[in-house]
Amino acid sequence: MCNIYNAVGCLTTIKKELSEKRIHNFNSIKELLSFLDNYQFIHAEIIAKTQFSIREEKNELATEINSLEILIDQTTANIHESLTNEVEAIRQKIPTRCKHTDTWHKRVYDLFKRGYLNLRIQAKHHYANGVLKQTTLPYRNQLNLKKDRFLFIDTQFDIAVQQACMLETNEIKRKKDVIENLKPTIFGAIGEHKVVKELKSLSDDYFLINDFCFRFDKPIYDHKNRSYIKTIQIDHILISAAGIFLIETKNWSNASLKNLNLRSPIEQIQRTNYALNTLLRNQVGHTIQLHNHHWGERRIPIKNTIVLINERPQQEFRGAYILRLNELLKFVNRFEPCLSGYEVKSIASYLRQASIHST
Repeated sequence: MCNIYNAVGCLTTIKKELSEKRIHNFNSIKELLSFLDNYQFIHAEIIAKTQFSIREEKNELATEINSLEILIDQTTANIHESLTNEVEAIRQKIPTRCKHTDTWHKRVYDLFKRGYLNLRIQAKHHYANGVLKQTTLPYRNQLNLKKDRFLFIDTQFDIAVQQACMLETNEIKRKKDVIENLKPTIFGAIGEHKVVKELKSLSDDYFLINDFCFRFDKPIYDHKNRSYIKTIQIDHILISAAGIFLIETKNWSNASLKNLNLRSPIEQIQRTNYALNTLLRNQVGHTIQLHNHHWGERRIPIKNTIVLINERPQQEFRGAYILRLNELLKFVNRFEPCLSGYEVKSIASYLRQASIHST
């Protein structure tokens, strides 16, 4: 089986983006696409669950309102009963009207006593009203809140449901928007994974480095394009006895092939080829060991390969081999060996260590 290193680049990009956007509940590309496909159902399910919850809340409110009204009535009745008993006990102590035979001392005493006891009765009424208000106030506050909530649900049910599930629906919409923006990268990851799966069947004489990235300490100058190259990235580098295959994977639709705004993958892979040639040439004789040949200095052949998962342009192009996925293995195996096993391992070892994403 082919020696494979690093996760595919698009998958790394997806994981990083999801992590930065605080989305952690997806474990595979399949789950991401399933979420998009089932978004409307998930949204409808949240609404349905919330509607059921709000109806349950309304029923509970009706029960609680009834219980609170009974509790307030019972509390009021108990306080009134207690007041009545206390007042009646005081009234029993009020002296009867004075008789003409009573002395003036008794008449004065009875007068003051009647006044005092009447004041006590008034105080009892005042105190009882205060106790009633203080005792039932928490219940009445709860009752008013529950009645207001019940009325709101009863008259504006849809708004109540919308408010109750707003956080959850907003969150799944946020996730959908993030994943929708990642769809090109997701399809790219699917394509890259298919290429890896295809190349996996090669023997262990092959070395596949996914998502190869390299940053030059000092930018190199590309004379052909008259530009400096500081970094390079390629989807896959396959190192074999036939040389190096630079593989750029495109999971494009027919519309994408015709999109003039998309960068040419041929230009991209040629730029990488030039930079990698420069990088390897500087390492030959140092980190990379190539056997001497009596004809002269040897070079490492690098083949530009673009693998298209879906659509393929009808035209042929200079600068790269354009293949369908099912043509890839046959293409790799058609070249004659020009490197020894030791040389292949030496190149693979260096490129593994050089790759920024090496694992």
